[in-house]
Parts: sequence; C-alpha cells; structure tokens
Amino acid sequence: MISANRDNFYLKISMSLHSPRHIHFTLLIRINNRLREFNFYRRNDALYETDTNDERGNRYFFKMFNEEGAWKIDGTGLPDWIVTNEAAVHEALKIKEQQH
Repeated sequence: MISANRDNFYLKISMSLHSPRHIHFTLLIRINNRLREFNFYRRNDALYETDTNDERGNRYFFKMFNEEGAWKIDGTGLPDWIVTNEAAVHEALKIKEQQH
C-alpha cells in the first residue's frame, strides 16, 4: 500500500516537471500617436490571449493566433483602432519573440 502511494507521488512530480511554462508579458505599442499597453498570455506556440484598454479604461480581450507566420487578431466587438493596427501588434510580437 505504501509502495502504491509512493508510485503515485513520483508520477505527480514527473508530470509537473513536464508542464509548459506560463509566459506573460506587456508591450507598449504606438497606435495613432499614442502608446497603448498590450498584455500577452501565451497559451501555446500559436496562441496568445491578449488584452488592452482605451483612454476611458474600457478593457478589450481578444486572441492572437499565428497563421502561416503572421499574428492575426481574433475577437468580436473590438474597436477599429485595434483591428486596423493588427500589423503593428504583429510586428511587436515578432520582435519580442526574436529576443527570446
């Protein structure tokens, strides 16, 4: 009985050592002559959960997914200043990834 519990203990340790790291960071991106703070939470190699806010404090949540080497915005109800600046967000992510 003790042996079985010990085996389960070692299995749990082994599984926790192989779990992926949670990566999150903030980037300041200039959009329409204003620095905007974007927070990124990496979920896997092709997906970030992202959020940012406007000057009134309204927070917008969306996903960034990698499609053939380009980071694309996936979200509904986003203001135009986010959607039309997808290329700027892509470029900032690309530079950040090259640094690591």
